[in-house]
Amino acid sequence: MSRTVRFRYFFIILSSLLIHLITLAGYAHANPGDEWIYGADSPVTDTHPAGQSQPDISGNIAVWSDGRPGGGAGNPARIFFKDLNNNDAEVPLVIEPGNGQSTDSQKAPAISGNLVVWLQGYPSQIHYMFLGEGCPGMAGCERTLSISGARPVRLAVSGHRIVWEDQRAGFWQADIYMYDLDNPSLGAQPVSTASSTQTQPAIDGDWVVWVDNRGGTYVNGNPTRNDIYARNVVTGEERPLTTDHQSALEQSPRISDNRVVWNINPGFNATTGGIVLYDLSSGQTRTIFDDSGIDCKPDIEGDKIVWAHRHDGTSGYEVRLHFSLA
Repeated sequence: MSRTVRFRYFFIILSSLLIHLITLAGYAHANPGDEWIYGADSPVTDTHPAGQSQPDISGNIAVWSDGRPGGGAGNPARIFFKDLNNNDAEVPLVIEPGNGQSTDSQKAPAISGNLVVWLQGYPSQIHYMFLGEGCPGMAGCERTLSISGARPVRLAVSGHRIVWEDQRAGFWQADIYMYDLDNPSLGAQPVSTASSTQTQPAIDGDWVVWVDNRGGTYVNGNPTRNDIYARNVVTGEERPLTTDHQSALEQSPRISDNRVVWNINPGFNATTGGIVLYDLSSGQTRTIFDDSGIDCKPDIEGDKIVWAHRHDGTSGYEVRLHFSLA
């Protein structure tokens, strides 16, 4: 994905909506192929009674959406960031978003290097800022992508490429779009506008991955089919990574260094599932973890994968880490 040195820290949002931080430095002795269960954590931010949610990280910089007061009369949520290396103060990117009303809330931040992107307002617009050289704090730091007709929902970023799920054609016809800040003359470029829905995009380098419902439909709000697709935004190659039709539902794809991970479930309300990896270079698929319980929300950086594991329908989630994909 877009985050560098991502697995130096891994975030969990607790039920109290406090952001906590898991430090992996103490487990460097683990053997390749081992799975480790992490129970210890240390807080990134827990001093404010308001909710903190939707964390992301790149290198040493963590970002999140924060509901603490101070953003204006309507108390809109704001994007905060913190340098974890220096234990710096928690700083809002924008003191007062928009007109300071609740409809100006900032959400869904993503970060790659010094580029932070987020959604703001209603209907949502994509905002972004490059950290450093006086930003935040100077006039002109915050910028907005003015894209006619766009209805962005989820964001991801790699380098200066921003991808998002776009509902301009309707909730049940969501598509994937991309904007390259280095090539603004190209405008918003469609990554996938196939029939049915394309959701949950992720990007790393030239590859975008997403969940694709083409060939399926929705019953009571749940998809009858989810597959994982990938597209190279330079060559234009589009590739289905799964084609199992209605036998399973694939969700939450993430990508790093041509490796794609996702979680697989037999269907909604399922109590089993697993973590799968696909190598775009070799075309090979392998199961990383498949055991009783629920496995979901995987992420990957280099040769390490983390995900949430739940033994049954009543226990809490554990965080598991898989070392070495060699």
